[in-house]
Amino acid sequence: MRNVTLVHETRGQVPLPAGGELELFSFDPEAGTLYCVAAKHLLVAYSIKAGSVLFSFDLDKAGVIAQDTTIVTLQYIPDLSAICLATRAGDLVIYDLARKDAECVGMVDAGIFSMAWSPDNEILVLATGNKTLLYMTKEWEVITEHPINPPKPPSSTSTSSSSSTPAQASTPTNDEDIKEVRLSWRGDGNFFACTTINAHAQAVLRVWERSGSVHAYGEDTPMLGTPLSWRPSGSLIATCQNTPNKQEVIFYERNGLRHGSFPLRAPATTVRDILWNADSDLLALVLDDDANATGSIVQIWYMSNYHWYLKREIRLQDRTCCAQWDPADAFGLIVATRRGSVSRYDFAWDYDVTHRFSEDDKALAVVVDGATLNLTPLRYSAVPPPMCASKVALPAPLHMLAFAPHHNGFLAFTCDGHLLVFGSGKDWTPGSGAHLDAPECIASALVPRDQLDVVSLRLAVWVTPDTFVAVSPASSSSQRDVVVYIRVDIAGTGLKITQIARTTAPAPVLRLLHNSQTNSTFAEFVDGSVHTLTLASGSCSLSSSPLLRLPGPCPWIASALWAGQERIVALSTRNKLYVQDTLLAADCNSFSLHDRFLVYTTLSHNMKF
Repeated sequence: MRNVTLVHETRGQVPLPAGGELELFSFDPEAGTLYCVAAKHLLVAYSIKAGSVLFSFDLDKAGVIAQDTTIVTLQYIPDLSAICLATRAGDLVIYDLARKDAECVGMVDAGIFSMAWSPDNEILVLATGNKTLLYMTKEWEVITEHPINPPKPPSSTSTSSSSSTPAQASTPTNDEDIKEVRLSWRGDGNFFACTTINAHAQAVLRVWERSGSVHAYGEDTPMLGTPLSWRPSGSLIATCQNTPNKQEVIFYERNGLRHGSFPLRAPATTVRDILWNADSDLLALVLDDDANATGSIVQIWYMSNYHWYLKREIRLQDRTCCAQWDPADAFGLIVATRRGSVSRYDFAWDYDVTHRFSEDDKALAVVVDGATLNLTPLRYSAVPPPMCASKVALPAPLHMLAFAPHHNGFLAFTCDGHLLVFGSGKDWTPGSGAHLDAPECIASALVPRDQLDVVSLRLAVWVTPDTFVAVSPASSSSQRDVVVYIRVDIAGTGLKITQIARTTAPAPVLRLLHNSQTNSTFAEFVDGSVHTLTLASGSCSLSSSPLLRLPGPCPWIASALWAGQERIVALSTRNKLYVQDTLLAADCNSFSLHDRFLVYTTLSHNMKF
């Protein structure tokens, strides 16, 4: 029943020459630096934290690559403290970050289609214009070279022995007109997958071993796409299939056999890239919006109980040039557009359940699945996902959710800018089965972007029947956020924003918290400090000094009255549970507050009260 919540967003802009575009980037997680290729051959190092350019280097002026070529792959290599680039003309270039200089370390006369380093940075594989795979060490010594598309043996349906070599294949493969190649290593570096596509949009999948032997021949699939990503845990290879009636993300096993799929829910889009996160539980899709020549969509999917849920959708006004998960932080996603805008999204798992310390609280659990909300009243019934007691359909995929402090309703923000208010719904009668009448939409409105950019908001909390508070990134600095106070007027089925007030936070906000019992509102910053948020008529302000300093940032936070005093309960990503600044447990993975006690679960699968 988990949902993916956006807890922090950092924005920046890479300066580009007039008429130039951002083409590729690679991310250094330790320094928080993007190494970008802009305006064809300009290498730029951009700090996401500082929001500034660290250096730029003109590869053309250095004379290390041909001026009329295209850089096809860019990768940061931490072991070499260098950036490796490959060009379509065949140049293999290393930029040494210590010497601040570039050197051409190799040349493939036939050109290079693609390049991929193994996860341990010991082996480099190049897909060459000679239709071969070239294996090299990090000292630039050639290990072996094999045809890129060895034909499948006549007796083989999908797999081949690991001892088979390309020379043993007997059926020729037409690869004379290869146009694109994608490579993706498995997380342990023992295997990698390769897809090639020709001018007739015919794609071939092969699985190779680290030693250079063919491990498996992909099951024949018509209209296979080139996007490719091997799940770091090693269980699935993700790619796409474009049929006339639908687009699907499809999966292969290591042996080349098909293993499941799910259809895309974004019509008129083209899959540009597929990306697994480091924990292998989230799958990001980068889509080009065919209906909008300058727009892009990033979707985040999650599988549970054999069902794929669309957990988040990010709609961008510009074309995406590249996206990458943070290899050191499984919930950090970096997205860059061709116009140079850079956004880092930091997510966290959340359980969206009403929690009002009231006898009429249904404990309504909401599971997000794109534009559908699956609802189950846990107070009366436990329906295992992907089943649910009722469903609510939204006009677009959900962006954010906020529960009402005074009833069982909720506020829904959608990716297209809609704001919808849902009521409590009909009372559930015990013994009537698991079905629950879906709550009705009381009021809704499509909010104009020039009035309020709904999709830039995050961490919304519903404070009073006509007021809610949210957080938005500051436009002037990537290191600050803005707390937005919003008052609405509901007339019939219409909704109108009557008042907006903003206050700038001195640091990025990690969480907002509202306690309906005490009518207190708090803001936690990324440094773990908790400040009081005061809401007056038409204004909001943050306390100048923190109410509390937690030992570190805690993405999950709540408050309760104990012995007449309000206490903060917080859980860190390292499984440490705090009450105020006191460590209560070091092995906690979740907690919940009752009106009389605190309950939490441990890593050893125990529940403690």
